[in-house]
Amino acid sequence: ESRPIWTAAAWSNYYPFRALLDCGVTVSDPLVVRALHWFLNSQDKDGKWAQVSRVHDTAMAVLALAGLLVTPLIDVAMPRTGALNIFKENGTVRVSFRDSNPGAISPTERIKISDEVRRDLSKNQQLLVGSMRKLRAAQAFPPYSTESATAVGTELVKNGRYAFGHLIPRRIQALLSRSNADHLRLEIDERLIDLPWELLHDGNEFLALRYALGRLLLSDQEFTPPQRSARSASDTRVLVVADPTNDLPAARIEGRTVASLLRDRSGLRVDEYTTEGISKKDFLLSLRSYDIVHFAGHASHNVETPDESCLVFADGEIQAFEIARFIQGRSPALVFLNACWSAEELRDARAFSPMVRGLGRTFLYAGVSAFIGYLIPVPDESATAFAVSLYEKIVQGHTIGESLRRARITCRDPRNARDLTW
Repeated sequence: ESRPIWTAAAWSNYYPFRALLDCGVTVSDPLVVRALHWFLNSQDKDGKWAQVSRVHDTAMAVLALAGLLVTPLIDVAMPRTGALNIFKENGTVRVSFRDSNPGAISPTERIKISDEVRRDLSKNQQLLVGSMRKLRAAQAFPPYSTESATAVGTELVKNGRYAFGHLIPRRIQALLSRSNADHLRLEIDERLIDLPWELLHDGNEFLALRYALGRLLLSDQEFTPPQRSARSASDTRVLVVADPTNDLPAARIEGRTVASLLRDRSGLRVDEYTTEGISKKDFLLSLRSYDIVHFAGHASHNVETPDESCLVFADGEIQAFEIARFIQGRSPALVFLNACWSAEELRDARAFSPMVRGLGRTFLYAGVSAFIGYLIPVPDESATAFAVSLYEKIVQGHTIGESLRRARITCRDPRNARDLTW
């Protein structure tokens, strides 16, 4: 500890640095910070390290720095998927966990969740909505203080830990902490969709940042899974609709960027419509022809009747209940509605009816395998950055869940803590 650095060469400094990391020391430790600064400051202008040997010093410096990355430089491992099964029955909630390498028995516990706690848990949603509205207002009427942004982040962690304590029983918490899963599938009773599952915080991190996370809804409603045949990249069709109301410049840029990314780097067949290039009638009629649909524009959520939530086009609105009629039996595999409120559903548990579906569940019941949307209003530029980051990870070959996790990490800017788009 008394030394400013251990030796004069990167290859030699790697070993004590690696030893510290293996002992659990993190980047917040002053000693690690000091060593990190040495590695960064000792790099030559052409990118190499060559205190003793160009190859050895450079290789070891890269290994040392890679040990601090949130996501690996190269990831060749197969996904390790665990599953939390959460089902409501007889006034209790049954929670079970299957690890990525499960045995013959899934550990299960039953818990009770009071109406008061459910109301408390909804504060996460209210906190996000309130914070993002302040952020959007601040962009037009600055400033919005750093102190208030920090307070929002602190409160979000607190609410996430409170939700984790109420929704995940102790024994299941312990199993999660010992699991080596990197993907976590939340198999959730449809009657519990209003709870803030993605924002559960285990005391160290939000689950949505720790895992490649996704929901699978458990439902007793009628559903016929779609029949899809495997397609090559050249046969996979993508529909990109951006700024159909011609008032969102950032969405226009997003559409061009996403279309180019999927076309040029993956060889997919992409049809791109920006501004008023597609009508609501043409959109509905063409949905069955595509495997991936990306929409960047306006959406609205109807609080009382979610099935009247809609996507907005220049020539009118398309309501959720209309969409189902046009894609039943042949739906896209992936739909990303990059629009405010696009994933929001009915939040009153007492009035909840699985038959009254918002935009997200409408697509899922029609056969879409993966739906991505927002529960909150989001700034246009942040939403664009998130979408581009997501598709960059997808074309690199990551799963949709891992692509989401990495996009969240990329867009979680510590210099702008008030932006909770992630």
